[in-house]
Amino acid sequence: MRAIAETPRLLLRELTIADAPAMCRLNADERMMRQLPVPADNSVAAERDRLARYIARAYRVDGFGIWATIWRETEEIIGRCGLRRQTLDDGEHVELTYQIASAWWGRGIATEAAGEIRDFAFSSLGLDRLIALILPDNIASRGVAEKIGMCYLREVTCDGQTFRLYEIEKGAGEQVSR
Repeated sequence: MRAIAETPRLLLRELTIADAPAMCRLNADERMMRQLPVPADNSVAAERDRLARYIARAYRVDGFGIWATIWRETEEIIGRCGLRRQTLDDGEHVELTYQIASAWWGRGIATEAAGEIRDFAFSSLGLDRLIALILPDNIASRGVAEKIGMCYLREVTCDGQTFRLYEIEKGAGEQVSR
């Protein structure tokens, strides 16, 4: 399990199969998952299978992925945040994504994690641009994107759903305070 980034409050690390129970708890958070696809089978066994496939593909093939977001003080997994490949009508992009358990909302955690991921993507991975796809009514996620320096571009359709497309280019957000 490889640590990706750390902040004073958070540790971001690669997911492991042992994280299946924590991922099931996150999947059961109705407020957090309100705007995300919920797995049909949220059993620990099914989550272990999903994690095994995901780990083999994302980390090993892409070199990045969605990471466990851990509250350092208690070592509790409180979300999942990271990077994923996203194909839109104009080509392939790298999307910055963040999901924090609803019990932890309102503490600036998503902004803290997203800022670290942005910095990691630009400095360690050498990426030049990131996007975020945010449902139009998700005001909190739009605020996180803007706080880390992302700018709204336009609405796009992905997998039959309309999203607001945000982007940031390297150099544009490093000075943005979290």
